Amino acid sequence: PSRPFGGIPAHSPSTDPSSRTATATYRRRRSIRQHLAVPGHNTDRARRIATAKAVVRHDAPTTPTPARGGRTRLRLRLRLEMLAVFDSAVAPSPEGLRQPGESGHGADGLAARFRESRPGAVTVDFGGGGAMAYSSHGQSPFLPRLFGVVDDIFCLFQGAIENMAVLKQQYGLSKTATEINLVIEAYRTLRDRGPYPADQVVRDLNGKFAFVLYDRSTSSVFMAADADGGVPFYWGVDSGGHLVVSDDDEAVKNACGKSFAPFPKGFFFTTSGGLQSYEHPLNEVKPVPRVDSKGEVCGTTYAVDEQAKKDTAGIPRVGSAADWSSQY
Repeated sequence: PSRPFGGIPAHSPSTDPSSRTATATYRRRRSIRQHLAVPGHNTDRARRIATAKAVVRHDAPTTPTPARGGRTRLRLRLRLEMLAVFDSAVAPSPEGLRQPGESGHGADGLAARFRESRPGAVTVDFGGGGAMAYSSHGQSPFLPRLFGVVDDIFCLFQGAIENMAVLKQQYGLSKTATEINLVIEAYRTLRDRGPYPADQVVRDLNGKFAFVLYDRSTSSVFMAADADGGVPFYWGVDSGGHLVVSDDDEAVKNACGKSFAPFPKGFFFTTSGGLQSYEHPLNEVKPVPRVDSKGEVCGTTYAVDEQAKKDTAGIPRVGSAADWSSQY
């Protein structure tokens, strides 16, 4: 073939999109064949194919279901595995998230149903403050889910932080510390009069992540998601004002009706400070109506208001005995 651009073939695999697609398809099929060749694996071919595809695509396990003509159809089972519900006094919903219209079934009993439907699931009830629920079922090895508790600080985390080594040294953590230990320690440093503002604490986390943290000692919530939306993360508010957070959009939609939306990318939320952008901490946040495929308003997304700046006239003086958890 001709070489019109500096000696690179005109139909080189590195420049031809169709060639790259074919290569990716070949590698995926080869991985499936290798998985099927594992000795001692399930002899049911349909189930083996379903499991192999789940491993290659890093999805939840699939189950074969009978179809017409005696063939087997693969159907993916989607189940929420991370859930948090908070009372309006603990986590007041931001302006615009609640929408008029269908209100959903509400968040009452949502954590209990989560526990009943998943053997081995972990659920924590905070009384009037809310609840958390977690299951490790079907998680991806590249975006694992973690749950941890330290000194009445409860945290749900999903994803992977790339600069763990640097942050472990920064916060004085051991080499065996995980992402959940890092997030809790970063929050404790922030709460206990740390040298870093909240936006910098989250901005220092590089990778794909989403987390929800609840401090029972101060009844405070802290949650955030990465700027690329690498982890599914949704929130909504039900008719009773409860804030619902989960990795399953259907669960949030059923509980909150039209008052749900994806958690905004590159933002964090705290009980005292509300919703803020950690990429543009000096700008205000404005709600933007979210329109579905039918042209109807369904929840609210949020964007940085480039025209509105926050009032940064000065830093409030707070004594050593004061509660600093309300200052971030």
